[in-house]
Amino acid sequence: MAAERRRCDRCPAGAECPFCGLEGEARDAFDAITEVRCYAAGTRLVEQGERPEGLFIVREGLAQLRHDAADGRRVIFGLVGRAGLVGLAEVVNGKRSRLSAVTLQPTTVEMVPRRALVRFLVDYPASVVPLLVWESEELERFTDELVNERRSRPLPDRLLDRLRDLAEVCGEPVDGGVLIDVPLSVRSVGDTLGCSRQWASKLLGDAEAAGLVERRQRRIVLTRAGLQGAPN
Repeated sequence: MAAERRRCDRCPAGAECPFCGLEGEARDAFDAITEVRCYAAGTRLVEQGERPEGLFIVREGLAQLRHDAADGRRVIFGLVGRAGLVGLAEVVNGKRSRLSAVTLQPTTVEMVPRRALVRFLVDYPASVVPLLVWESEELERFTDELVNERRSRPLPDRLLDRLRDLAEVCGEPVDGGVLIDVPLSVRSVGDTLGCSRQWASKLLGDAEAAGLVERRQRRIVLTRAGLQGAPN
């Protein structure tokens, strides 16, 4: 069990993970029900309309939360990076997921089977508090984004905001700026901003003309000007 216990010490998520603070018997019990898994880019951790296999705790990598509507539209709700949780609400309430979670790059997770996690939370109720804090912070972040950005900020500003978010999570320094190391199609940009492909293409074109981004096939470089914001 000592070897298993060191798993948490080696995990890149560190103290950001809501399970990091478990100690003693609770730590051992949680280690016993977790399984480390590695996924390639493009893997669906959770399928829309289905019950998740369990809770996924992201150690390294990046997953995208999205909803595919019946009319073919796709809406991207956000990204889950290091120390993020996927499937928590559905594991607790037993409902089917309304979103899909798809990896954007090679991703390592800890997977906790649904029944095992529910049993663990019953046996160790103190572990529920960090999860409530995590969930409340996620709800606050989502609400703040919905109210303060999606309804009030212009689309060009929202585009730069989203690219800066990506640069923080999966950016690599290159000459002149930061390379966002995930494939970004015009459709995925439009899905993220809630606009059409045509508008997304125009927004990217305008940002490139202004020297805020550079497009390299399906990768985007956020230039130094783009990292700082649009010029006055």
